[in-house]
Amino acid sequence: MKYLSFRLYLRLAGSFLFNGSVFLLMSILFFSCQKEENLTGYTPSLVIDGRIESGGYPRVAITRNIPYYVNIDSADMLKLVIRQAKVTVSDGVSSEILTLKYDKNVFPPFYYEGNELSGEPGKTYALTVEWGTTVLTATTTIPAPVKPDSVWFEPLADNPEKGKVCVKLRDNAAENNYYKMFTRIVGQQYEFVPTLISNFDDKAFNGKTFVFSLNKGPESYINMTGNDFYFDREDSILVKVCTLDKNHFAFWRSYQQEIANSGNPFASSFHSVESNIKGDGFGVWGGFGTYWTKIGKRQK
Repeated sequence: MKYLSFRLYLRLAGSFLFNGSVFLLMSILFFSCQKEENLTGYTPSLVIDGRIESGGYPRVAITRNIPYYVNIDSADMLKLVIRQAKVTVSDGVSSEILTLKYDKNVFPPFYYEGNELSGEPGKTYALTVEWGTTVLTATTTIPAPVKPDSVWFEPLADNPEKGKVCVKLRDNAAENNYYKMFTRIVGQQYEFVPTLISNFDDKAFNGKTFVFSLNKGPESYINMTGNDFYFDREDSILVKVCTLDKNHFAFWRSYQQEIANSGNPFASSFHSVESNIKGDGFGVWGGFGTYWTKIGKRQK
């Protein structure tokens, strides 16, 4: 039997907070595979969805996982959101207890956010979540951001009113580099959304200049029918290029493989999402070195 985290189920459904990340969302499968006959073997766990960006404050959403065979309504969903946890982030010198925040534009509308400890490239950040007797921990680093050489709209040959976003950057030959790409259409999208294939390492282009050709990512992996994976020429697009450390990238790569190999996110898969959370829980706590720019004609 499979169990789908509530928080990340919502991302797949298109109601995501961060990554839309997802985020999230970005959307994400967190299964725990059990033998099919063990229908009562479900063990409640906490699901962490957290991030810290360069120049930004840490944000963490916490829910409980549930069997996805269970029928629930929106009121039941809100009951799964953890609002009484103690969430602490430390950079090894300073620490901050995050504050519960409310945002009606996302679901679930509750998450924890800092207002003192801002992300800095090169630093390592430790997360501690305490809820009752449960204690979860994780660490992540923020790599140096990479500024692209150029970013532009590339029209389709057969339809110049539609196209992709292209990002040209020079990879550092002295490092193993990991990237994740996001876009947000100004006036249409509330949060940044990962591009269709958003995660890359530099194995194929280490030390070289490389062009990423990016399709618009779906806001829902539940129903792909009718999704337009191209941007409009007149869109005003915010493009965010993120760098990740190896463990954080492993999470997003395994998620991307899960989506690609499953087709239907509820279908059987031989892959598992690689959580970097330690303790009786799972999820992701990740740092991003971020650089963003804007392309397009329309200003809002």
